[in-house]
Amino acid sequence: MSIVFALNGLSYLAVSLIAFYMYYSFCKKGEVACKVGNILGVNGIFYLLISLLNFLWVSKLLEPNNKDFLLISGIFTVVNSVLVLYAVYKIYTLDPNTQMGLKAKG
Repeated sequence: MSIVFALNGLSYLAVSLIAFYMYYSFCKKGEVACKVGNILGVNGIFYLLISLLNFLWVSKLLEPNNKDFLLISGIFTVVNSVLVLYAVYKIYTLDPNTQMGLKAKG
């Protein structure tokens, strides 16, 4: 089970680094894009936390329990789903004349 936690930790760490990079690149584009970047940055923090938790389980500093794993993963999934849904909503409800680079159809 240790290898699963290690792979989970690495994958969550990679996703958190991508989220932080997207936060950085969005904040350079302008004020409206920075608001979306902030949401992605917070999402990256959650991915980093779950990554650290997986690494704590691998290093045996915390003992994993199946019920704990399911509860934490479930809460994590709900929080991240809400954040991603809000980010997508913010992107698609932007004014087409904003600095995000999105073009209006038509």
